[in-house]
Amino acid sequence: MSKKTIAKMRADRWIIEKGQPKKRLPDVKVPWLNVILTENHEMLGGKGQMVSVEPRLARNTLIRLGMAVYATEENKEKFLRKDTSDDHPEAALDSEFLSFLQGLHLKIQRKEGSEFFEVNEHHIALEFESQFELFVPVHCVKLDKPITSFGDFQVNVAVRDNVLVPMKVSVEQWEPDLPDWVKDALKSEGHDIDKEQMEARES
Repeated sequence: MSKKTIAKMRADRWIIEKGQPKKRLPDVKVPWLNVILTENHEMLGGKGQMVSVEPRLARNTLIRLGMAVYATEENKEKFLRKDTSDDHPEAALDSEFLSFLQGLHLKIQRKEGSEFFEVNEHHIALEFESQFELFVPVHCVKLDKPITSFGDFQVNVAVRDNVLVPMKVSVEQWEPDLPDWVKDALKSEGHDIDKEQMEARES
């Protein structure tokens, strides 16, 4: 490369000198892809349904494994179910998929008195992905106001326009998730773990 090119790259900070901060690439929001399922999917929906998914999920899994096709006009004529029109959104939902969603019980732990107690749409979406490997867009979680107390709550999740699925969310007292060998070691030293956890919960 010429000296002029190198100077230009340094000016644009594509060449990082020692001690200089690295250039941060701009955040780019990648649009989701519409695909048509060619077989029933436990989390996405039924065969013949058009769904929006992350591009990497579409390319690396669904399309590659033959579980879906791109939603081109040709594929819509060939694979899209005729009863999945926007006029009848509930018709596109597979009964097994709805039963699966309604059967989920999300449990979130919080420390009493913590300044980070609040549970909002972002927390619920993250916990669905963490506990069930179920991606739920934040805007699909319908919560009137953040949850700020312990207990059981019903949270609606939008799976399509005008279709809400009630899902159970419980906010529970935080307890340390200790491996069995740690519990055994503590008990061998005379610690009553259940009693100590109860006292910590009441304090």
